[in-house]
Amino acid sequence: MLALMLTCFDIDGGVAHEQRIWRGVPRGKHIVCTKRPGDERLAGALLRLDPNLHVICMLRDPRDAVVSIHGRVPDAYWSNLRAWRDSARITRYYQNRSRFHVVRYDELVTNSDAVQMRLAEAMPFLKQVLPFSRYHSAVQVSDNQWLRAMRGVRPVSADNVGAWRKHLPRLKGQLLRHGDISDELIALGFEKDKNWLALLADVEPDMTPSRAPESMSLDQRVTRIWRDVSGGATYLARRYMQLG
Repeated sequence: MLALMLTCFDIDGGVAHEQRIWRGVPRGKHIVCTKRPGDERLAGALLRLDPNLHVICMLRDPRDAVVSIHGRVPDAYWSNLRAWRDSARITRYYQNRSRFHVVRYDELVTNSDAVQMRLAEAMPFLKQVLPFSRYHSAVQVSDNQWLRAMRGVRPVSADNVGAWRKHLPRLKGQLLRHGDISDELIALGFEKDKNWLALLADVEPDMTPSRAPESMSLDQRVTRIWRDVSGGATYLARRYMQLG
């Protein structure tokens, strides 16, 4: 999503690597675009305090999300259902707020130009310079870490939609750890019923932990809240008081 935004819209203040929303951004720019999974709660809260802020939140089938392999750590599963549920809960809370734009991954990779048109309509300050479907012909990747994370520059493709079917042991292990997700899948339109669970009936579960913590202690949750509060204060100071 970040590669699409920075390549296909005229954004003069793009930050190509992952960066917390409250950290320093390029000065003297008209449009700044950053990315950092985990900033959903803080970014959503800041919408009320910064009328010029827009948030794009990617919604993906949780089954595909938990079998995703990060380019920098190709030998381990990156995220898990605990992390997905935390983000999905925040998305549901903010999804009807002005300037909080939910993009479905499955739609992005199957009809990318329509998604781009919808984003451009919602954010009229964005000027399109290239269709999303052609980003790979012009993308410039100067950050080697970003290139590894993307696993190389490639066209927008739906190849990874439904990838969970190739990782059934991993998925069954996640359900045993975190519980059934069928109701969420049905509510979000990823499934019509619970029949998909039959695919897991005779599968031996893979209980290998994810790179992201499978659970969070009270101390960790309090630390995350404090991080968001202090980060929000830093963001507002940078935004309105020109500090840092």
